[in-house]
Amino acid sequence: MPYLIVFAAIALAVIAGASAVVFVLLRRRGLIPALLTAALTVTILIALWPIPTHGGFTFLFEIALHELHQTRDLVAERLDARQDERFWQRQSDRFGRTLAVVAARDAGGGWQEVEVGGGIHAWLDTTTGLLWTDVVEVRLATSMPPLADSQALCGRLPPAGAWALPSEGDQYSFWRSAGHTRLPGQTASQLSYLVDPDLRAETPVYSLRGGANQAGAAPTRNFKVRCLARTAAAPQHGYAREKIPLEEWNRFQLAKLAPTR
Repeated sequence: MPYLIVFAAIALAVIAGASAVVFVLLRRRGLIPALLTAALTVTILIALWPIPTHGGFTFLFEIALHELHQTRDLVAERLDARQDERFWQRQSDRFGRTLAVVAARDAGGGWQEVEVGGGIHAWLDTTTGLLWTDVVEVRLATSMPPLADSQALCGRLPPAGAWALPSEGDQYSFWRSAGHTRLPGQTASQLSYLVDPDLRAETPVYSLRGGANQAGAAPTRNFKVRCLARTAAAPQHGYAREKIPLEEWNRFQLAKLAPTR
C-alpha cells in the first residue's frame, strides 16, 4: 500500500508539473489557449501514465477501452435477449387461445376426430395435444400463396385467433404421428414456414404435389393449408425445429420426396 501511495504521489507531481510548464510557456498566447492546452496535457498524461499490475503495467486508456467494450457487449447481449424474447412471444401469440374438445370419435393411431365449436371439424393428435383442421383451400392471387395471406386465413377461422398456420416443426410432429397417412387431403400442394431463431425470421416452405419441396417452383393452382390450434396439453410455442434431432429432421425432409397418395 505505501508503494502505491508513493507511486500515485509521483504521478500527480509529474503530471501537475508538466501541465504547469505548458501553461507558463503558452501564457503569452492568451489565458484560454494556455488553460486548454494544460488541461489537454493533463488528460493525455493521465491516459498514458503506466499503472502497475501484477507482473507488468497497463494504461488508463486501456482500462477505459476495456470497460467500454464490456459495457457495449453487455448492452448488445441484453438487446439480443429482449429480441429473442419478443420473437418467441410472437410464436406463442399465434395461438390466441387454447381450445377444448367438444366431442370426439377415435380415429385410431392416436388420432381423434373432434368438434371444437364454431362449426370446425378437426383432428386431435393425442400424442402432442395439437388440433389440425381438414385442408383449407387457399385462393391465389399469384402463382404461390404469400405466407402472410395463409397465416391470416388460419387466423380467421372460428374461434378467431385460436388457429395458426403450422411451422415446419409443427409439420414434423404431424408426420411423426402419421397424420400424413391417417388424415385425408394429402394430395394437394401445401404451405408451412420455417422458423429461424438466429435470424428471427419466418421463411415460407412450399410442399408441392408429387413430393417436391422448394420455393419458386412451377406454378400450381391447387394450394391448401391445414391449420393448427392448441389444447391445454400442447406446447406453448408449438414444436420448435431446434428441439428436433438432426437425424429425425432429415428423415422428415426425405419423407416429403416420397409419392403422396
